[in-house]
Amino acid sequence: MLFSDLGILGYENMLTIAPNNLAAWEGSCILIPCKIDQTYKNVRVDNFFLIWYFDAKYEDNLKDYTGIMLYNGSSTPKKYLTPTSPHFLDRVRFVGNLASRNCSLKISHLQKNDSGTYGARLYGFVGMKRILDKWFAAAAVNVNGKKLSEIICSPLLRKWSSSLEAKGTSRLSLFCGRDSSAYHQCRFMLF
Repeated sequence: MLFSDLGILGYENMLTIAPNNLAAWEGSCILIPCKIDQTYKNVRVDNFFLIWYFDAKYEDNLKDYTGIMLYNGSSTPKKYLTPTSPHFLDRVRFVGNLASRNCSLKISHLQKNDSGTYGARLYGFVGMKRILDKWFAAAAVNVNGKKLSEIICSPLLRKWSSSLEAKGTSRLSLFCGRDSSAYHQCRFMLF
């Protein structure tokens, strides 16, 4: 079962995380891009839910993944769900839209100990018999210990400090992202 969950040995995986090896700076944010395919074995899958984990591990006795839950898109009542770790509270946001098969996750204010494996677990009902199936995809995230402001912003601020002071501006907004038109850009306020 483990091999089929990982998409090995010809198993068709409905989840794609690409790129799946990501790097970012401490204090910045990162988007883990994830998409869900339309079909599985030539059958459309529409009724599904998704769970994101940090440090996901496959448990043989459960025949499923466990880890620190970051997002749970199921309709299970909250009293039965594992709460999000306080370490990630208010820093993790599901930015996808399951209706459009986007399952992306954004993590803000990255810390060095956010480095690790992030896994998306998709559960879906396939075909007319409504058989529950499961898929898994993961991404490795490495958070550089240097803050973005130490690498990029400090030299820029030194260069622009005189013009900022002359205009009476006390803060600067810096936007970073893979695509300037992307809705998931990370924003930094430097004071």
